[in-house]
Amino acid sequence: MLSFAVSGDRILLIPCIEFLVRCYGSTPDIARTLATYPWSQVQAELYAAIELNHESWLVQPAPYVHDDDALLLASMLYAPYAQRAAKEIYAQRDQALDSGLDAVSLQVRPWFQGQAKIRVRGRWLEDRKTFVCCEVTGLSEPQGHPYEIRRPKYSLKGPHGEPVTTIRRPHVEVPKPEDPFQITDRQEPDRDAAEWRKSDPGFQLIAPRCRFTRSSEERTYSERKVVTVTPSVKPTHSTGDNVGTNKDVGKLKHVARRFMGDRGVLNAMWMELMRLKNIQPGFANLEWFSHDRFY
Repeated sequence: MLSFAVSGDRILLIPCIEFLVRCYGSTPDIARTLATYPWSQVQAELYAAIELNHESWLVQPAPYVHDDDALLLASMLYAPYAQRAAKEIYAQRDQALDSGLDAVSLQVRPWFQGQAKIRVRGRWLEDRKTFVCCEVTGLSEPQGHPYEIRRPKYSLKGPHGEPVTTIRRPHVEVPKPEDPFQITDRQEPDRDAAEWRKSDPGFQLIAPRCRFTRSSEERTYSERKVVTVTPSVKPTHSTGDNVGTNKDVGKLKHVARRFMGDRGVLNAMWMELMRLKNIQPGFANLEWFSHDRFY
């Protein structure tokens, strides 16, 4: 259990696995990657490229990694504490296997230091002196360093460019009451399997957001090819990496949608406009319209 001191001499307890799955990325894929692979393989899975820039905290996420997870990836590259916290996850499994153990209870710590805000659901114990978390529903972001998200942009065609093949996997989202999935952890999904998505409870990004900028790397392509994977319901699904063929195992992905504020539409629009004003040139001013003040 993670133990946090809160106001009024009270204690907040959060299960390590709950914190790992909910706070280390918007999908459990990042947590699974950190627990499954050594650090060199983690970098190959989560980063499209690694080009260190300690001034801008440049991070280049893999194509399937959402921008909401870029701050975590940047912290694991540039913040020694975050990198140690991430490496410790696999190290515990590796040590347990060397000791002949089939399972281990992972100890997980937060991936950043300093004060933070967290939202949880759970139960009070010990005359309301201890709160046991059953579900983490929100977390603030560290404000220590802004970061830069860079994605490749293939905009020029040339004979010496790279051949670009895009595998288009339609994302089929199934409502929880209609969940038809049989899940296995003994097989990986087929390489050519379509991706089915299940929505986990939403996750609030408690303001303020850490400042960041976006950039693109212009690349030349020689030809473009799009391969579309036709979705089909398999008898069994797995959350692992797409490996091998002819196992008849589909791909299942759990997604916890990140949101700001209380999910009100006007508030969300305002927060998004404020974010764009901070990262995009061209904003002269940003104000609410008022019938009394006429702005």
